[in-house]
Amino acid sequence: MPNRRPMLLVCCLASGAILMQGCSYDANDFTGRWEGQYVGVNSLGGIGVDPPGDTGSIQTLDLVADPAGRLTGSIAWREDSGHDHEMQVVSGDSEDLIGLADFADGSFVLVETMESGTLVGRIVSGGRVELLRTQPGTHPVVTASTLERIDR
Repeated sequence: MPNRRPMLLVCCLASGAILMQGCSYDANDFTGRWEGQYVGVNSLGGIGVDPPGDTGSIQTLDLVADPAGRLTGSIAWREDSGHDHEMQVVSGDSEDLIGLADFADGSFVLVETMESGTLVGRIVSGGRVELLRTQPGTHPVVTASTLERIDR
């Protein structure tokens, strides 16, 4: 009976290589527009979706990635009533962003260019983005969202 161990090893390595290829990302995966509801809290109380099912609290993430994983873009929010960074009542606001993407696992980190906000996210199944945002300071903010890709 022939020794099948070498053939089994080759098959396992080939299968692993094929599976790993499905887990890699490129700049195109991080370039686009995503949108969805968010929930959060700021120094004034709860923000975003409240109660669940509310459709008036929306975040929009726009990103452009280069081949090295550098990201530029913006994040915007809109809802019936909120506050901007100067505590003025507004129905929406936006922030410019810069950051880096990890093409190996689909994760990314962004910072706001004019404020102290940090966003940590990752691409999940269906091209959706899970996103956590924190902003420390005198008017702290924390939000969480799962955003659907809307540009394809």
